[in-house]
Amino acid sequence: MELCMSRQDNEEENKSEEEERNIALKFTPATEGASSERAKTAPARPFTELEELRNSKEFLNLEAAAVAGSQLIQKADDKFDLDSDEGQKNCKNFLQELEQLFKSFKVQHAQRKYREKFSQAYKALYTEGELCYLTEILDSAQEGFPFLWVNSEKYIFSPNVLNSAKELFASFSKIKHVLRNIVNRICDESPHTDIEQIIAELRANLYNFDKLWARFERVLLPFTP
Repeated sequence: MELCMSRQDNEEENKSEEEERNIALKFTPATEGASSERAKTAPARPFTELEELRNSKEFLNLEAAAVAGSQLIQKADDKFDLDSDEGQKNCKNFLQELEQLFKSFKVQHAQRKYREKFSQAYKALYTEGELCYLTEILDSAQEGFPFLWVNSEKYIFSPNVLNSAKELFASFSKIKHVLRNIVNRICDESPHTDIEQIIAELRANLYNFDKLWARFERVLLPFTP
C-alpha cells in the first residue's frame, strides 16, 4: 500500500511539474512578444541639436570644405601652388566650397557693386550675384608684387594695395584651419559643445575673409586692362 501510495504521489508530483512547465511555455512567448511590441512602438529619442547638425546638408558642405582645404598644396615658402594643374584644381575646388558655405549657413558677405566698373574682359569672368572667388586674385595677393606692367606701362601699387594683399593672404591661409577645427568640435562628443557659438564663429570668419577678398579685389582690378 505504501508503495502504491508512493507511486501515486510520484505520478501526481510529475503531473504537477508538467503542468507548471506547460503554463510557463504558454505564457513566456506572450510576455516576450509584448516586450518586443513595446520596443517597436516606443517613441524614438529625439535628436539633440548637435546630432541634428551632424546629419544636416550644411554639415556635409562644411566637411567637404574642410577636406578641400586639406588638399591645398602649400610650398616651402608657405605660398599655395597655383602653377601646376593639380594645384589650380585643388584651389578652385576649395574656393567653390567656400562660396557654397555662404549659401548653406546664410553668411552675410560684402557688396560687389564695384564690379560694375570693371573692364569688359574682367566682367566676363564674373557671374552676377555670385561671389566668384578667382584664383587669379588669390595669386596676386600671395605674390604681393609692388608693381604691375600693363600695356608697357608700369603701375606702382600703393601701401593700401600691398597691405590689402597681405591681409587677404593671411585670412586665406587661416580659414582652412578654422574649418577643420570647427568640424572637429562638432564631431566631438563633449556635452559642453555650444552649437550657436560654433556657427557664429564660422559666420564671423567667413564674413571677415570675404570682406578682405572684396577689398583687395576692389583696389587691385582698376589697375588691370
